Amino acid sequence: MFYNIICLPLLIIYVCARSRTRECFLCKMQKDLRIPKILCNFADQKPSINLFYQLMKRHSFHLLLMCLALIFISCKEQVAPEPDSPTPDPKKEYQPVRGYITAKYHDWVWENGEQPKLEVYVVNPNAYDTVVPLKLTINTCNVLKTELVDTITQMVSVKAGDSVAVYISPSKDLTPEIYKASIKLDNQPLKTVMLNWDGEHKISRFNIAVDPMKIESPYDGQADFDDFWQNTKKELRALYADNEVKLAVYKETAYATIYLFEARSLKNMGDTLGIVRGYYSEPKAEGKYPLQIQFPPYDTPGSAFSCPLSGSATQCEMHVSPRGQYINMRNGYKNEYGEWIKYGIKSKETYYYRGAYMDCVRAVDFAFNRAKVDTTQVFAYGSSQGGALTIATAALSDHTFAAVSVCVPFLGDWPDFFKLSGGFPNDIRTAAKKEGMSEEDALRVLSYIDTKNLAHKVTCPVLEIICLQDDVVPPHTNASIYNNLTNCPDKGERLYISPLENHAWAQGWSTLMANFFRKYSTSIH
Repeated sequence: MFYNIICLPLLIIYVCARSRTRECFLCKMQKDLRIPKILCNFADQKPSINLFYQLMKRHSFHLLLMCLALIFISCKEQVAPEPDSPTPDPKKEYQPVRGYITAKYHDWVWENGEQPKLEVYVVNPNAYDTVVPLKLTINTCNVLKTELVDTITQMVSVKAGDSVAVYISPSKDLTPEIYKASIKLDNQPLKTVMLNWDGEHKISRFNIAVDPMKIESPYDGQADFDDFWQNTKKELRALYADNEVKLAVYKETAYATIYLFEARSLKNMGDTLGIVRGYYSEPKAEGKYPLQIQFPPYDTPGSAFSCPLSGSATQCEMHVSPRGQYINMRNGYKNEYGEWIKYGIKSKETYYYRGAYMDCVRAVDFAFNRAKVDTTQVFAYGSSQGGALTIATAALSDHTFAAVSVCVPFLGDWPDFFKLSGGFPNDIRTAAKKEGMSEEDALRVLSYIDTKNLAHKVTCPVLEIICLQDDVVPPHTNASIYNNLTNCPDKGERLYISPLENHAWAQGWSTLMANFFRKYSTSIH
């Protein structure tokens, strides 16, 4: 635009300068530039104007070249005018569509032949409608060889600034099992909240359950399984005559006396007998009382531990410390077994849990002989290792519990455990390799202490709860234990599943357990 303004008067001057006379030049200036005649007369009298005319006439050719150059530059560098109100490009201001997974629908558990239907909330924060792909992938939970089961993609339409709830299902029917699911929205993995003992965590892959009470993992005990445990119990009871239970007052409360008990138990390796210790509490008032026994989870060396009993006025209580754990590795006592899961893996006679199971049987025998214990009202419970000890004790003890409850029970279904997890199975593989054993050899030893194989020996009511996102004890193995409880009169209304929790004391378990025990109690209110 600037060059155009300059070029126009220069062209006029050029035309005028090519005129033959000075008068014509002034006349053309008057006519073309519409200059008043009085100004032309004035210019005619000024020497500077006359000089200007002479210069223009002499250099008219150069003037022409200058005008053409300016016109060329004007065309070459002309810039389009900017609009007064620029229109934004929607693509440049695109905000990712957000998605949220919820477990409210069926708690990620589908039973009685119903197939999974996962609920996803999709939010479109943009000022225009959009369509995005939603992809569901289902895999097996096998950590050694994950296999794709199914994948499906569907398009989701969401209006501007709106949100929708959509459902996505596998394209084919799934057989009873625990599966690993993941969902991507617009090629971005969605995350959901997982609850753990140390708080909330975000996960992009999560477990779902299809008919967990129909998962098949049958009994696979060795031919001498029953004889092995009968002989083991005989060996334990042979110790009773010469090894009385030692009892010392640990603490007095207003209503109860809490004791520390100690008893010799079965040996594992060498000639040294194992020792089971624990806390036992009973009310001071005369009478018969129900007893609740807690079997503990896998201990953590270096962690704090103190007596968990409160000294109830209405019931007897017991907390059992198997060999090398809890009381037996604190207050001056030493753990002589190293890593318990590895200890003595070379044979079924030396393996740690053969002795640990008998420790619990020994403690229960002591409790059933207490004068204040109502032996028709003895209940037991435990989580993780404690769940395994509960199942094993209920199966192997000569006494019958009124009812028991377990949460995320450990030590079950070892063949599948080895496929589904790397933690404890890898520890056992390492220990077995040092002993010159194959994995099959180790699994043969583990089959004797497998709670799945002991489950059919349990004859009291059992309530079990598992955590679906458990990556320590695979929920498949928990279901295997439950589904092999073939001789107990009541397994609760169902296998209770906490959908969002990892390996933990499941939320709500305490309430479920209290109600379940109350169902079989004549004195718990």
